[in-house]
Amino acid sequence: LTMIERSPNLCRTRRPNLQLSLGHCLMNLDSEICYQAILSRDRRFDGWFYVGVTSTGVYCRPICGVRPPKLLNCRFFRSAASAEKNGFRPCLRCRPELAPGDAMLEVSSSLTKAAAELIEGGFLNEKSVPDLAQRIGVSDRHLRRIFESEFGVTPLQFAQTLYRLRLSGQAFAAQAASFISLS
Repeated sequence: LTMIERSPNLCRTRRPNLQLSLGHCLMNLDSEICYQAILSRDRRFDGWFYVGVTSTGVYCRPICGVRPPKLLNCRFFRSAASAEKNGFRPCLRCRPELAPGDAMLEVSSSLTKAAAELIEGGFLNEKSVPDLAQRIGVSDRHLRRIFESEFGVTPLQFAQTLYRLRLSGQAFAAQAASFISLS
């Protein structure tokens, strides 16, 4: 059974302070995949999700060395903050609150840095922003959104600023060269 196929009654826990709504259980995380990651302690999933164990009230990283809980007792969260908000406390063994940064933020940061490197290399001189988005594997809208959150400007504004800086640098170099030739 996936979380979607479970009834809302199964999403409730035995502990009164850990009452979860069905919406929290449908976190767009595939419970079977998450559970398999927990069983295998696959390091690739560290930071991508956290598991709250309803029988103990503790949440862990998927790589935690404790005995894996039953799937029935697992609730999956995208962030440690979300797990704590739902009444779970951090595991003292794997220390999930100290886990590597938020994986989604790291992916967004990597994408924006890749886009910035392409722009600096002149990608937008011959192609458009939608072409750039396609090149790095995201939609045009998503690229603009993550680019603005990372740099505070759109990809096009970033490219225009680079162009102006290069022009002013070339003008300065030309002026310096004429000044040196006059002396």
